[in-house]
Amino acid sequence: AFGVDIGGAPFSALNPTFADRENQLSEELQLIGKAFDQRWKYVLGGYFFHEYGSHDDGVPFTGGLIQIWSPNANYDTKSYALYTHNNINIVPDKVGITLGARYTHEDKSFTGAQSDENNFGGKLLGLPSFVYPDPSNLYRVYPLGKNYLKFNNFSFRVGAEYHVNRRVMAYASYATAFKGGGWTTRLTAPNFNPVTFQVLPAPT
Repeated sequence: AFGVDIGGAPFSALNPTFADRENQLSEELQLIGKAFDQRWKYVLGGYFFHEYGSHDDGVPFTGGLIQIWSPNANYDTKSYALYTHNNINIVPDKVGITLGARYTHEDKSFTGAQSDENNFGGKLLGLPSFVYPDPSNLYRVYPLGKNYLKFNNFSFRVGAEYHVNRRVMAYASYATAFKGGGWTTRLTAPNFNPVTFQVLPAPT
């Protein structure tokens, strides 16, 4: 749980708060070994991660004119990965290469429930009710339903090293990486297309 006054004013200028109830589980298996007279050192592995929980988010600011409140926003993430890392000594004690690769698959879901308690954004913009996720509730600004995302990524690393002598080594390395995405959870107005007035899903 977290709360802070960062507005720097004698009134409620900006007081964000949030609370999380979260569970995590991660498991990893590795096979580590050497081959070809210890000139090839390798790691083969598998990784699993599961995170789920709920999130409360409150952001009152501008003296309370805008009061963003998001209770019990539920999230769930499952991540799977297979990877390998290899260091191969091409010329003993002189030249070596490094080869690595990782495949990652992620499944994510999020159910938001955010509202603007004063409907400040809607009143300021003069929005019609049909652009709201729930036209019967003009305080709710977050899209209805559960949102889903899937990610698949292949990352790799290649490198080379040259031992000039026992104290000096030159090397080069190139690697790619991956970070899964998510959703924007703080909205002050409904997410809609300003041209067609079509209600849009949760922004990612």
